[in-house]
Amino acid sequence: MRGKRVILAVLLCALLCPVTVRGEAEFSCALQTDGTVWITAWNGTGSEVTVPETLDGRPVSGIGDGVFRDRTSLTVNLPAGLTHFGTEAFGTVFSRVKRIRCALESETARHLTMSFCPYEAPSVALIWQSGVLCLRGVDEEATEVTVPDGVEKVIANAVYRHPTLRRIVLPESVTEIGQEAFYGSSLLTVVLPSGVRTIGTGAFGNFGSGAVAGVVCDPLSGTAQLLSGLTFFAPGNETCRLAWTGGELVLLRVQGEGPYHIHPAVERITDEAAAAMPVMTVPEDTQVIGPEAFRACGANRLYVPDSVTEIGSAAFADCPDLVLLRLPGGLADLPDGLLDGSPHVTVITPAGSETAAWCARNGIPTADE
Repeated sequence: MRGKRVILAVLLCALLCPVTVRGEAEFSCALQTDGTVWITAWNGTGSEVTVPETLDGRPVSGIGDGVFRDRTSLTVNLPAGLTHFGTEAFGTVFSRVKRIRCALESETARHLTMSFCPYEAPSVALIWQSGVLCLRGVDEEATEVTVPDGVEKVIANAVYRHPTLRRIVLPESVTEIGQEAFYGSSLLTVVLPSGVRTIGTGAFGNFGSGAVAGVVCDPLSGTAQLLSGLTFFAPGNETCRLAWTGGELVLLRVQGEGPYHIHPAVERITDEAAAAMPVMTVPEDTQVIGPEAFRACGANRLYVPDSVTEIGSAAFADCPDLVLLRLPGGLADLPDGLLDGSPHVTVITPAGSETAAWCARNGIPTADE
């Protein structure tokens, strides 16, 4: 009987006593029935801790309840073989460690199932949600991020109004983007994979409240086809249906009667819209457009090549349907009355050019080509 008590005492000591690491009682652990140990306490200080693969010669397989719960400014680096995470091991939704790092293809990653446990890869906060690896957010000071392969979903509000991010590249594994995922990130370019199947409402924002700067994808991909069904609002005229396709803001079609004030960021008008918006293109190598050359024409868009160096008076006057007029940048001496009676025109011309300066003096809106 006495021998059994001695054995029991030894086992209790193994379960409860701190394990010494590198000469310090930095971690406390508990022995498990499979011969591995779980971390039960961290007794260290500082802003970063690395959990070892073994303690006292035994593999570390888990983090116990509340071990890092009150360490809100802490970064925790985890080994690959963890299979257990206790209640509030890294805190709660409202008070958690700064970040958790681990290898994405590890056992540790597969067992981080609680939504309040993000981990770093690096600077990208990821979570496992219902068996799906999700992008949850990005460090507040990040400027450019490439999300690692394996992420399948960008959850709602993942990068909502991010203050510093300029570019984010998503892997081919991503198939879903949640609502308002990138909303309000007006300086952000999002590079999309080809197989996105779902894009939530307001995922890229709208022009009235800060759309992302660009959405880049293969124009022949399923993602591009999906994007073509989204509406990007044109300020002052919601009958213009726009979409980001292949990195361009595209006018898909116009509904109802004009006049139409196309958003100045539009780079291309699709074939579907062209039937309702006649296009005229001045032939290449043309040098002179004479007075009243296009007066009262029915074009919605008119393109003048760089070869043109002289345009006569009233050349584009009395064109109430004309909304886009592309002009070369070197036209400093355009005549008065050039666009009289054409009140809805936006001139597409290089920013800072002589033509842009002339338009500014005459109150004509411009857009950089």
